Amino acid sequence: MHECVVCEETVTQPVCPNCLEKHIAQKLYETKPKMVSDLKRKTEEIYFEGGDVTCVLCHTPISICSHCYSEHIKNWLQNLNEFGEEELNSFFNFLNLYFGLNQIEALKS
Repeated sequence: MHECVVCEETVTQPVCPNCLEKHIAQKLYETKPKMVSDLKRKTEEIYFEGGDVTCVLCHTPISICSHCYSEHIKNWLQNLNEFGEEELNSFFNFLNLYFGLNQIEALKS
């Protein structure tokens, strides 16, 4: 199964929710440190064990794509109204740049 269990699309950016969570947590810690524990709970809501694609960073099997995980977290943050639209967009633009396919090799080291 190379498909995401949420959107059923092929996983093309194989970075697992746990690795994404670590980087989101770092960014949250800079602005809203009390929200980091809530982030972990939100990750657990959408985390599925297994999958036949492995994360390029930690080699954990992936069953959900990075887009669906990021959308889940972005929707949660939007609903909290803790961030302005510009701040939220810049935060997720950071993720898009950081986890773009051309950046994955740099993250492995």
